[in-house]
This record gives sequence, structure tokens and C-alpha cells, in this order.
Amino acid sequence: MIMKTDSHGFPILRACAVLAGSLMLGACLFQGKESAHGGGGWDDFPNADQNLCGDITPDQMAKADSLVQQAKGHLDGEAVFLSSDSAEAWSKLKGRDLDSLDAYYSGALKAAPNHCGAIFGKAIVTAYSIFGDATLDSLVKETEGSDLGSSGVFAKFTAEGAAPALLDVRRGLAGADKSLLTLAQQVGESVLLPKLDSSIQGLERVVAHPGFRFRVGNLDQDWSVDRGEAAPLLATLKIAKSLVILVAGYQWNTELDDGYPYLPILRGIGAADLDSLTARQKEALDHYTGLLSRGSTFTHVRAGWEARTASIPALLNEAIGHVQAGLEYGILQAEKKIDQKNDPYRVGVDETSDVDPADLRDAITRLERARKYLTGEVLLAYSRDSATLRINVPKFFKLNGLQGLLPYFRFHPYEEWNDDLPADSLHPEPREKGPIYFTDAADNKTLEAADVDYYADDLATLTGKVVFPDPTMGGIFPDLTNANFWPKAKSLLGVRSRVRDECAGAPLNGAPAGCGLPVKPSDLDILVYFLGLGF
Repeated sequence: MIMKTDSHGFPILRACAVLAGSLMLGACLFQGKESAHGGGGWDDFPNADQNLCGDITPDQMAKADSLVQQAKGHLDGEAVFLSSDSAEAWSKLKGRDLDSLDAYYSGALKAAPNHCGAIFGKAIVTAYSIFGDATLDSLVKETEGSDLGSSGVFAKFTAEGAAPALLDVRRGLAGADKSLLTLAQQVGESVLLPKLDSSIQGLERVVAHPGFRFRVGNLDQDWSVDRGEAAPLLATLKIAKSLVILVAGYQWNTELDDGYPYLPILRGIGAADLDSLTARQKEALDHYTGLLSRGSTFTHVRAGWEARTASIPALLNEAIGHVQAGLEYGILQAEKKIDQKNDPYRVGVDETSDVDPADLRDAITRLERARKYLTGEVLLAYSRDSATLRINVPKFFKLNGLQGLLPYFRFHPYEEWNDDLPADSLHPEPREKGPIYFTDAADNKTLEAADVDYYADDLATLTGKVVFPDPTMGGIFPDLTNANFWPKAKSLLGVRSRVRDECAGAPLNGAPAGCGLPVKPSDLDILVYFLGLGF
């Protein structure tokens, strides 16, 4: 299912709604389940107690089984709808009546709080209900006709690539439409996070149960769904939650007044106005230049969100673990000769198998490699391994404000921005002064920003001229100092990854078709592919 609206790129709308929709696409197939206690069952499965996610009395089991079975017809209807063309229209998708379906699963949970089928069904319906929220509908309507980019970046939101892809999204958020960001943050905080948390909690309980297995049916065939399929589903929800926190947890708005009164004034200021600014023009310039000051809240973590934003690396790390667990379960089924005739895919080495265990082991190895981007420092080797740069990706999610990445600088008075700097021994031609100049820690002028280009041939000579309060960028680059920052930057100029230029980064307008990571990618390849570092 691809939801059809005129907008496909706004992070909270596209990533969270589509991810939730993808969840429902798979989960709505979970129909016709019969537990070992309710008759039918899966006699070939080694653990018949597939619905025991905790202690349940026989009476509780019977009541919950009955209610989950009664939900079948409604779940069948949603499966038929989601497989139809009608599901592609937002006007149809948002209007689904889930009250009866939710009532059955809620009733089953009330009867037996530890019933796996009821827990799972409630988790699925909760995620699906995201589409029916009026606030999300408002966001969809607001984005219609907007040019918010494409969904190409979200193809890279796999467990393996989620961490660097999130960094790319964060880069784009600071320049996103501000009024839509306000609405998106409301949707994230009041709608998506509570529902995602509830669904995640339920799926965690089900995945933790080793005997979890459901009979599954689409319109033509029965399947069984177990930990091998449910664990990656849980991973998807945790990746979605990370993205919602990224959007909702930071102060992305450049003005606290949702009407943005200063923005049109700023846009109307021409070069000729700088010598005779009106009071309102000066206020607008003061406000927007002030966003770069240490006291500005722009791009800072919103009050009360510190723990959640800091949890993003852990969430992504857990997502990798869930995917690995699902793959390992498939390998176990093949090794133990567990009957897979009803599985959505079969793991083995014979001609009836869909996936070779060796391929799953290779995927598990790649995922394990991705963990290091979430748990600590990565030593990036370059120049044929003759030089290194340490990068700590988790520190990026603890960075409170992009202002901490800036060097020491000052703004010239507005009326001087159009003035010319005179020619001298280093600069044979006059050049426009521009807005800023660089200083040292003691606030002594070290370099006009207009003159930085003269140092392009030897970046190392910027040492002492462009100085950083924190050259490690909040610990993201722990080895950097003001003494080695620019020599290190110079050493990186000639470095090239194996990623094609047109494939570097995960731009919001989508990478060209055919782009992907090289075989056995290096750390440099991975970072260039996902972050577009330009090497």
C-alpha cells in the first residue's frame, strides 16, 4: 500500500504514517488464528502454549480465545480493504471504523491480560488507528500541494542504516517549513508516540514468548507467523519511534509566534536597506542573527525531552537486535528441522527453500557491524589506512543545539555588511565585508569571513584564525583540537570513498535509481552513502 496524497516527504507524515501502514499491511493478515486451547491449533509446532504470555486460567483462556476469534471477521475486512486500490486514498484510509475490532481485543485483554493473541491484536489495531486521528488528518491536508521532498530517504530506514539516515533527516529539519513543523510536533507528541509506545510494549511481550505462533491467512492461503516475522516488525516500530522523537523532541521553529511575523520582513530587506533599517527590520535581523547565539533555543532539545532524544541510539540498537533475533529464529527452524510448510518464507538449502541460512548469517553479521555506530566510537581509516578519524555517532543525539558546532565569531553592524574591505598585501582586490568575522576565545578578531576563500589551497593555515569553543563538536570527533582541526580537514580533502558521487547521501529528494553500498563497504563508504560527506 502506498498512501496517495500530494505530499510524500514530510518526516512525521511519511515515515510514521507509512511505517504504521506497513505494519498493518502485514498484521491484518493475522486472521483465523486458532489456539491450542481453542481447537484446531498448530499440532506441528513444538510449543503448543502459543498464547501464554503469562499465567492464564482455563476460564480466562476460553473467554479471550472466543473474543479474538470474533475479531476475525472484522480483521478479514481490513485485510481486504488494505489490499485494494481504495487503501491508496487518504480519504478512504482515514475513515476506517476500528471500534468493533478494538473492542474485541480490549475485551480479550480484560478477560486475560496475558493472552498473546489479544496483546498482539491490540498492538496492531493501536498502530492502525493512527490513520484515523484528526490531528494527523490536519497535517495531511496542510501538506497537500507542498514541495516537501520525496520519500527516497525512507528506503534507507533499515535497521542497518537507520542511525546515519536519522542524522541526514536532522540536517534537513532545520530548513523545513516551520508552520508544518509545529503541527508535526503536535502529531508526534500527542498521537504517534503514545500509540507507538503502546504497540511496542505489546509486541515486546509477544516476541519474548518462545512459543508465539499465529495462524495467518490472506484471502487464498494460510500461513503461520512466529518470532521470525514479529521481531522485525517490532524493530520497524522502534525505528519509527526514533524518527518521531527526532522531529518532536527539538526546537526547530525559528520563531515562537506561529504566525512568523519577522520572516516576511526579513525576506523583504534588500542590500540598499541596510544603511537605513526601520525599527521592525532591525528587530527581524536581531531575531534571526540571534538564532546563532549561545543563548538561543533554536535546535535545542525541548524541555522534558532530554531523556527521549538521548534514547535514540539505544532504540536503534534494540531494533537491530530484534531483526537479528528474527533471522536467528529462521536459522534455528532450518537446523532443528522444524516444519516450515506454513511459514511466509522457508529457510534451508534444498530446492523448496526460499532463503539460504548462509545469507541470513551474512545479514546478521552486517547488522552486528552497524551496532558500533550506536554504541560508541568508530575509527574511520582513510588514505590507505595511513590516517584515522574517530567518530562517536551517539554523541550527535546528545548534542543540545547546533550553536555548539560553530566557531567563535561576531556580526558586523548591519550598515557595514555592504562595505568593501580594502586591498592589502594578502588581498590584491577589494571585497565585500559581509555579515561576520571570526575571533579567538578572547574575542579578538582573527579573520574576516570574506577572506576564508584565500585559505582554500591550504586549510591548515586556518589554524588559530577560525577557532572553536569545542573542536570535538560535543564529543562527536573526540580526537580533534584547535591545533589539529584544520590540518585534519586538509588531510581529508583528497579522500575518496567507493560510493558514486550521485549516490552520496540520502537527500530528501531521493537517491537515483541503482544507488547502493559497495560490496563489503568500509566505514567511510557507509558514512558517505548515508550522510553525503562528500568524499
